[in-house]
Amino acid sequence: MKNHLPYFSETNFKFYNAYSGRILFLLLPLLLLSFVTKAQLNLEWVKTFDETAYSSRNTAVAVDTAGNSIVAADYGSLSSSTSIKVFKFNPAGEIIWTDSLESADRALSLVHMKLDEAGNIFVLANSWTAGPDGRVVVIKLSPEGRQIWASYEGGGGIGSDKGSELVLDAAGNAFYIANFAFSKEEQSTVLVKLNGADGSTAWVKKAAEKMVIVIWL
Repeated sequence: MKNHLPYFSETNFKFYNAYSGRILFLLLPLLLLSFVTKAQLNLEWVKTFDETAYSSRNTAVAVDTAGNSIVAADYGSLSSSTSIKVFKFNPAGEIIWTDSLESADRALSLVHMKLDEAGNIFVLANSWTAGPDGRVVVIKLSPEGRQIWASYEGGGGIGSDKGSELVLDAAGNAFYIANFAFSKEEQSTVLVKLNGADGSTAWVKKAAEKMVIVIWL
């Protein structure tokens, strides 16, 4: 009988069959792991937020060593954030405290959030008013939600300075990457180190200096 599907000749089929057995052998453990994982997942609790007040544009979540959940979210309209709300939930999903990060004359927008080993909360945000007056803000909160310090960089009225990433080292110092306008002609990506104890600026390094930075966390 003529084979109307030349690719699936006897030789090709044996070749395909041999490799399909290897592929199935490799995929079977993954499929079993996926099935077991799904079977073991149990939904414990769900928390919802007022969609008319909390913008879904920028949110962050972290879990401390005690199993408490910390959630940060932009607060304002769906198109524009005016402040940042931070919530802390215990492992049972009960709210422990709520804090509002805001300024009387500037808008805030969440960028990143990190926890140190002691459970302190570091929030990286961008702040602005009308015009080219962007600032990068880092706020440190205690595990109880008390503000320990706030650091402001930029905002010289030259351009819109913006932060983009935040990390912490083992000592609790904060490092963030930002784009700063040093003049109308010069804008540069920078790495900024803040002292974890008081939020003071330890140093600012420009990417234009062609350095290689390695941070061991």
